[in-house]
Amino acid sequence: YGPPSAQKAAYGIPEDLTAAAPSNLQLVWGPGTFGYLPSDLEEFYATYNVTGATTADVRPFGFRGTVGGDNFMEATLDVTYISSMAPHADTVVANTNSSASTEETFGFGYALLAFSHLLANAGLSSSASSSSSSSASIIPLPTVVSMSLGSLSYDSCHLICSTVANDTSNAYDYSDCEAYMSTQRQVCMYDSGSVVDRINAEFLKAASRGVTLLAATGDGGSHFSFGAFPTNDAMGQALNAASCAYALPTFPAESPYVLGVGGEQWNQDDGTITPEAPIYWAAGGAGFSRRFEMPDYQRDAVDAYLTSPSTTLPPASSFDPTMRAYPDVVALALGIPLIVNGTQYTTGGTSASAPSFAGVVSLLNAIRLRGALPPLGFLNPRLYAAAGSWGGAESMFYDITYGNSSCGGDGYNCGNGFVATSGWDAVTGWGSPRWEGLVTFLTDDSLPTMTVV
Repeated sequence: YGPPSAQKAAYGIPEDLTAAAPSNLQLVWGPGTFGYLPSDLEEFYATYNVTGATTADVRPFGFRGTVGGDNFMEATLDVTYISSMAPHADTVVANTNSSASTEETFGFGYALLAFSHLLANAGLSSSASSSSSSSASIIPLPTVVSMSLGSLSYDSCHLICSTVANDTSNAYDYSDCEAYMSTQRQVCMYDSGSVVDRINAEFLKAASRGVTLLAATGDGGSHFSFGAFPTNDAMGQALNAASCAYALPTFPAESPYVLGVGGEQWNQDDGTITPEAPIYWAAGGAGFSRRFEMPDYQRDAVDAYLTSPSTTLPPASSFDPTMRAYPDVVALALGIPLIVNGTQYTTGGTSASAPSFAGVVSLLNAIRLRGALPPLGFLNPRLYAAAGSWGGAESMFYDITYGNSSCGGDGYNCGNGFVATSGWDAVTGWGSPRWEGLVTFLTDDSLPTMTVV
């Protein structure tokens, strides 16, 4: 059970710490029905005794969303946890495209492309009127952006559709697979590699301007976006067989310019919850990109994982070990309380992990900004250097050494996946946050410098 106070206690974050600092702006984004009710936040802060959080620090940007929509619940989860983990940071809930086409399939990819372009170009702005499907206003550039929405990458979807189409044991062609995928919610939301490349280029620009980008890695282990395809029809069965043969990355988490946030849960021995001894959350997205080469900043950590005698890997044919690996970190993904439209829920997934970890980054940025240092910006190179060659891993993260990525969020087990081990691994990254170590290694610029690649 992980309300903000319990998560802060687990990570060692002082309950009364705030993220108040000049220009410390954190943002969550989504299209379609993405939005929130201030009354839900007020009720949540009061019910769960969130110290310092107030709706006065939260504002919408663009469209307000639609109560009852799936993305509305997502937005409420995102803003609830980022604002609760980092109270008094200026917090923006951005919806830059309200079209229904952006919520489930290819329209999402183009909405993310448009948002990434706005983000990379000195403030979120649009000349379109507020009555159209695009937003019309300008806000300052954020220091932290959390993205919980995404899907299997274009390359993942292309691979499994090609596999099904080339399988002579069925009569399906590629277009049959594409048509079927369009009926699956938030599974394949990019219609070309070009769209993904263009988004990634904008992410690089934003990161170079001081924005820390974080994304949920998905809730399908290393094989799915959420869970298995329907098992009661032939196409779903064919896609499950194809998916289980490969490690299938999600985007935007696979981007080398994004901090990919996976999931953990808290160990329970004899009914006692021990958050300081976390274990993996079985459905957290994990693996290796099929588009982006491994960045230099993570090469040593990933090579150590791949070559360790204690590492168990899926079949060599299922992934490319020369590509970008993720997750980078994890946060709690199970037993997450939430209030939406006045109703209390318990939810979870990496959609909860990403905004919580984003709030931790905002707290770190507040320390830096109050000390006249720039925000962390493109965090990945420094985080890997600090945890690796600087020797900070043990003090920065709770290392998770148990778990694997073979299952989807529905429990469907492919029988193969990556396995957690000591140090960085392709199931839980470096692990879950430990506050004192993060402060030591990420708020002091007198520590060693590194080359950002």
